[in-house]
Amino acid sequence: MTISPTSAVPTSFTGPKIYAWHETLERHELVNWMNQVDATYRAEFRDLFEVHFARFDAKLEQRAAQLESKFETKLEQMKTELLRWNFLFWIGTLGTVVALMKL
Repeated sequence: MTISPTSAVPTSFTGPKIYAWHETLERHELVNWMNQVDATYRAEFRDLFEVHFARFDAKLEQRAAQLESKFETKLEQMKTELLRWNFLFWIGTLGTVVALMKL
């Protein structure tokens, strides 16, 4: 005879058999309760994770935008600096060539 937590107390059980059935019933109830608690906690953690992930994602996007704007600013500064040095180099070279031609 199989014992299930949904079956009524069998009248043919006596002594140790009734205790085994009762322990099995209690064990099933405990397992079901633990599964319910686990499902509840999982749902709560899933919701909490989604909220925190959304906040993290928003902060990450904001930080990426800040870094991109800093990078673009720095790149423009480097282009200006390079152009300035390029003109200085060519004017120095042109001055040298003109001076050498006059000799």
